[in-house]
Amino acid sequence: MKISSPGSMSGHRINNKEYDYINNMNNNLLKIEKQLYCTNEPDNKTKLKLNNLIFGFINEIENKLKSDHGLTDKLQKKLQILNIKFGMAAIKSGDTDWESFSLAKEVYDNSQLPDYFSLTLDELQTQKITAEERIYAWNCCQYNFAHNLIYTEMPAPENKMQEMFSLYFDQYKMQGISENIAIASANAKIAEKLCQNSFGTEEEGLNSSLFIASRKLNQFYDDYIKCVNPETDMNLILEGEILSEYMSVFIPSEIKKLLKIS
Repeated sequence: MKISSPGSMSGHRINNKEYDYINNMNNNLLKIEKQLYCTNEPDNKTKLKLNNLIFGFINEIENKLKSDHGLTDKLQKKLQILNIKFGMAAIKSGDTDWESFSLAKEVYDNSQLPDYFSLTLDELQTQKITAEERIYAWNCCQYNFAHNLIYTEMPAPENKMQEMFSLYFDQYKMQGISENIAIASANAKIAEKLCQNSFGTEEEGLNSSLFIASRKLNQFYDDYIKCVNPETDMNLILEGEILSEYMSVFIPSEIKKLLKIS
C-alpha cells in the first residue's frame, strides 16, 4: 500500500535567525521524503537507515519541545508540525522489521493522544497531517509489514510480547515444533490480523490478495503441525507447493525439505 508525502511545512516563512533551526529541519525532512515517497519503493536496507535518521530528528525536536525555554507559540507550532511529519515518515519506513514496526506503532499511538499537540484543524488540514491522514499512513504500515511477515524470513521480535507474538510462538513450541517453524507460524498469524486491521471494512480485508495468502498459509501451518506423517500427506504437499511455487510466500526450509517442495 502506498502513501503520499505530506511535504514540507506550508505557509510558514522564516524571517529571522531564531528560525534557522526550523529551516534546517525542514530541509532534512524534504531530503528524507524524497527517498521515501519516490515512485520506486526504497529497499529495506535504505528504509532502515532512513528510519534511524528520522528518529534522531524526532528525539531532537521532542527534547526542544519538552525544554520549552522561551519558545513562542508560533515556534512551538512549527516544531509540532515537524514532529508530526517526521513521525509520519517514521511510520512510512516502519514496515521493515519488528523493531521499526514497534517504533512506528508508538509514534502513531502518541499522535492520537488528545494533548499531543496544540494545532487547529485548519492547521492540520493545511499541512496534510489530519487524524485521517495519520490513520491511513498507519494502515499502510500495517499492511506492508504484514506483507513482509509472510513473504520474507522475518526473525522473531526481541520483545516477544509485541503484537501477542509470544502467545502464538509459545503455543507452537509446546506442540514440539522447531523454533524456526514456530517463528514463521507466529508471524503468519499476526500478518493475517494486521492485514485485516489495515482495511476500513472487514469485507475489504477479506477480499485482499494478502489476506487470502496469509489465511491459506496459516491453514497450511495448522495442517502441518497436526499431521502425524506430513511427508506422506499428498494434500499437505500440494498445499505447500501452491504456497511456495505459485504464491511465493516464505516457508521454512525445514518444511520444504521434508515435503520435497521447491
